[in-house]
Amino acid sequence: MSVLPVETSGTRSLNIALLFLVALEPYLFNLLTNTMSFSGDVVSAAFAADLGTIYAILAAFNNTVSSEKRALVGLDKIPDYRFLRNMEILAAAIF
Repeated sequence: MSVLPVETSGTRSLNIALLFLVALEPYLFNLLTNTMSFSGDVVSAAFAADLGTIYAILAAFNNTVSSEKRALVGLDKIPDYRFLRNMEILAAAIF
């Protein structure tokens, strides 16, 4: 978010969703470590979905930053942001 000069309605909505998911993560992790029954599978799936969505949102931010037509960063930094975007998409898919 520090690279984006202005927040659009889309990036603001994604940022709010990201903050909510980050706040939800410790709660789900606590449930995951304290639950040893059938509901543990549900909590495990919710925790994985939470982390996967966090990585997907981060990939969306990096996709916005790495757009050449927006020229938010120098041309020498665009490959770095695209690599980060691709790794975050991979992490989201794994989760």
